[in-house]
Amino acid sequence: MKEYSIVDTNVLISANGRETHADLECQLACIEALEKIVSEKIVLIDNLGLILDEYSLYCNYKGDPGVGDYFFKHVYDNQAVKANCTVINITRDPEIQNSFIEFPKHPDLISFDPSDRKFVAVSISSSADPPIYNATDSDWEEYKEALNDIKVTVIQLCLQHASR
Repeated sequence: MKEYSIVDTNVLISANGRETHADLECQLACIEALEKIVSEKIVLIDNLGLILDEYSLYCNYKGDPGVGDYFFKHVYDNQAVKANCTVINITRDPEIQNSFIEFPKHPDLISFDPSDRKFVAVSISSSADPPIYNATDSDWEEYKEALNDIKVTVIQLCLQHASR
């Protein structure tokens, strides 16, 4: 049975080698991770389209020239194919801007990056306990303890970029 995964947008950007501060080692790690995810895992996305919308800001619908673009096209084209993608329902929080009902009210996550909350909400809403892949966003490492408390696992592809 295939495992599930969630991929932060910075992994796609780093794999493409554009608009990034990722070094070559990080870019290669992202390329390898995305290729493995496409061939071996099921990608989780949200029902609101927020993850795909964010991917589309940095990636090409044609799927080239980079591996991040290819991954985006794969997810976009396969969002209804259960063997490749699963759509997870999340709900906007009417009281907290850029947050979700599923995002935990953990005291150490109050200042967690609003643009990354969708990934956490998808992870929590999934029954599969999927890891979230990260490349260059330091928030994931800064909030590691709190994320561990809520059973969210982060796979740091580029430890050299994981802290500020």
